[in-house]
Amino acid sequence: MKTLTDEELRLINGGKKKTNPAITWSAKILTKIAIVAYS
Repeated sequence: MKTLTDEELRLINGGKKKTNPAITWSAKILTKIAIVAYS
């Protein structure tokens, strides 16, 4: 599950600078929840 989270972070912080800020923000929140849930 940690690997999946790292891949999600890579997608969020990757080359998609044109992504809607709201999508990026919600994705970061979901990633934080996932980290807490599986830690």
